[in-house]
Amino acid sequence: MLKAASVLTALMVITVSEVSYANPTQVVEPTQGRQIIVPMHPTRHVVPAAATASGLSVYEIALEPRSPGTPPHIHANEDEFLYVIEGEVSVQIEDEAHQVSEGAMVIKPRGQLHAFWNGSDAPARLLLTVSGEGDFEAFFDGVETAATEMDNPEPFEARMAALAEASGITIEMGRLATEARSIYQPN
Repeated sequence: MLKAASVLTALMVITVSEVSYANPTQVVEPTQGRQIIVPMHPTRHVVPAAATASGLSVYEIALEPRSPGTPPHIHANEDEFLYVIEGEVSVQIEDEAHQVSEGAMVIKPRGQLHAFWNGSDAPARLLLTVSGEGDFEAFFDGVETAATEMDNPEPFEARMAALAEASGITIEMGRLATEARSIYQPN
């Protein structure tokens, strides 16, 4: 019996030693990561795709009470996973709105319309994980550039639409859930 265990241990060591990771294990402290200027909500890029062999990106998003998150959109190249760290948010999946609270995970596969917003009277914090073949980080960089170009004569919405299209993202404001209209289009 001891001999079989030794062989199994040797196989495990060989298998584990053959695994190669892009970067070593890291700890990202709450004060670390890159703050991204996003018009509707503060966002911290916690884990860049280059930090993992699988190319996952992780973002922390803070939503003030009764504030928009993302407009209804569809990704051609990415899957998203939204985890509610704190508070409660509304999520639109296709044409249905759902309330999700602390501890909930929303899986948003590519090709499926989705949006999220905070319709409650309390702040919310979310963890967004993105995987796929697209360059979602370049999209966020473009959002930040568009948000900070105050002297650009082209309307912000037009710049966002062009950036989304170039990133394989289709924004469909016409499909915004009825429950979200007062948040996205006040008055």
